[in-house]
Amino acid sequence: MSEIRIRGLVDGDDKTFGLAQIDKLKTAQNELQFLLNRGYPMKSALTFVGNHHQLTIRQSLAVVRSTSSVKNIELRKKKQLASKDVKNQTVYIDGFNLIIVLEVILSDGMLFIGQDGCIRDLSELRGSYRLIPQTGKAIELIRDAMSKLEIEKAVFYLDQPVSNSGRLKEKIYETIWPMPVDVEIVRNPDALLKKLPHIITSDSIILNECESWFNLTEYILEQSDLTGSLTRLIRLDY
Repeated sequence: MSEIRIRGLVDGDDKTFGLAQIDKLKTAQNELQFLLNRGYPMKSALTFVGNHHQLTIRQSLAVVRSTSSVKNIELRKKKQLASKDVKNQTVYIDGFNLIIVLEVILSDGMLFIGQDGCIRDLSELRGSYRLIPQTGKAIELIRDAMSKLEIEKAVFYLDQPVSNSGRLKEKIYETIWPMPVDVEIVRNPDALLKKLPHIITSDSIILNECESWFNLTEYILEQSDLTGSLTRLIRLDY
């Protein structure tokens, strides 16, 4: 199955993350968090847990993207902003991170709710990105949400090394925005976002280091009727 048709979904995902696998993945998440809480590095902890449960590469990716130590969850929650906190503010957006997860939502691809409340997908850029039919709608969802939030200005950061970053920049500028919007293509957006307030991303490392952040994806789902159409949205920590 082509990722361009359904972003974030590959052949076999429905079986890999089917009901028969969920209990195993939940146990793996609990064990991974147990090790993280005790100071084990993510890489070695995931290798141990993944080998023990014979997780596939995709299953390991899902578990790692949806699992955090209690310390990091608490840190992120302390810095998370409510909708009133971003009113009349400039927000700084991890462009590919946000747009791709919305493309996956609109495509009904594989999605996981992290223990920190962030929704994450299993797409891997690896330096390559192409616009898909859902890209325009994803940008419109961002625009409409920020209009409701009364955002003063939005700054998108796109990764320069990723292909078609220029085309995505053009697509963002083609949209009619109710507030000033800047799109900057930079070599390392993460380094900039880590130092800023009012950021929008689900990148765990950025969330740990930024001044403050807002969960725009969650807000968009709350304000729309999209949730009912998500057949591949999974939460492992129930």
